[in-house]
This record gives sequence, C-alpha cells and structure tokens, in this order.
Amino acid sequence: MKKSKNRKHLHPMKFIIATLLIIIAVNSSRAQDTKENRKFEIEFGIKAGGSVSSLRTGWDNIWNKSGKMGFNAGVFARIGNRLYIQPEINYAQFHNEYSAVPVPRDPEFQFLNVPLLGGLKIIQKMDFTIRMSGGPDFYYNHQGIAGPSGKGYKNYNIGQACDAGLDYGKFTFDARYSYGLSKISAASEQKLNIFSIDLGYKFK
Repeated sequence: MKKSKNRKHLHPMKFIIATLLIIIAVNSSRAQDTKENRKFEIEFGIKAGGSVSSLRTGWDNIWNKSGKMGFNAGVFARIGNRLYIQPEINYAQFHNEYSAVPVPRDPEFQFLNVPLLGGLKIIQKMDFTIRMSGGPDFYYNHQGIAGPSGKGYKNYNIGQACDAGLDYGKFTFDARYSYGLSKISAASEQKLNIFSIDLGYKFK
C-alpha cells in the first residue's frame, strides 16, 4: 500500500507542549479565584496512555483482522462537582492489520480526537474518587489513507465513549471504550472501535 509523500504528521511532543502551555496559562489566570466564589469546581489536566483498536465490519471478504498497540495523549477539563462534564482534546495514533481482496493491508491512522463526556462521581472520600462517564467521541483523520477497493478512509468519524475512572489526589486513571457509530470506510463498511488506558495529572 502506497502512502502519500506529502502527508504531514502531527508530532505528539509538539502537541503536548503546546497544550500544556495553554493549561498553565489558564490555570494561572484563575488562581486568584477562591473556592467560595466558584459555583462549581473546574479542573484541568494532561493525560497519556496506550490503546488497542479494531476495524469491525460484516463483510466476508475481509479477514485476519487484528489490532495493534497505539498511543494517545492530550488535555482535559472537568467542570462540576458530583455531576460534571469533561471535554478533551487528544492526539491518537494507531494502526490495524487485515486481509482484503486482493492484498493484505496495514493502515496507520493519526487522529485529532475530541470527546465530550458527561459523568457522575460515584464515590468521593477525601482524595479518592471513583467515577463513570460517557458521551459522543469525535475523530478527525488528517491523513489521506487508501482503504479497501482503492477508496480512502473518511476524514470525520463519530463514536460513543464509555469511561470508568479513578482519581487519587492529583493523579487520574481511566479505562475507556469508544464504539464507532459512523463508517470510517464506505467501501467496506468498517467502523472504528478503540479500547484505551490512560494515566493523567490534574492541575488544581
């Protein structure tokens, strides 16, 4: 499979540094606010982790499907108290292997991922919190990648994310499953599924 030579890559380190500077600037600007003056708490954080993805399809002429380890990193905001919303901006990189007539394929994806989650803190005791959240999960594929039948994968995709998380002090742990709702490839009716595990740090 040939890849475009003019393709531009989004480097994870540049993405993380830029978003980290934004978080520090925003966090500094609100540092003068006291908790008594805020109707709800706002937290910002960074996170990174690994993922395993798969391209599910009902087509019989696509087989030997297997997901490979990927990487993701990004920033998040958590707004609210016991009930909260959590928008995120993430960089996600992963690839899959599968066989389709007439050749095997190994597409590599680089996505800008924007989930918008609504959540509930189930247990809150001192610095320990257990939470659940879910919501729409948006993906933008900035690469032109050839798919089955010579047709490229779509640039925009949407999924449904379900997340189980744990906080201890300023550290966070999340296990997330994103179930693809839209077809990433109309030619093969493939949809994207991603399971990820992330570690993060909150700036309060």
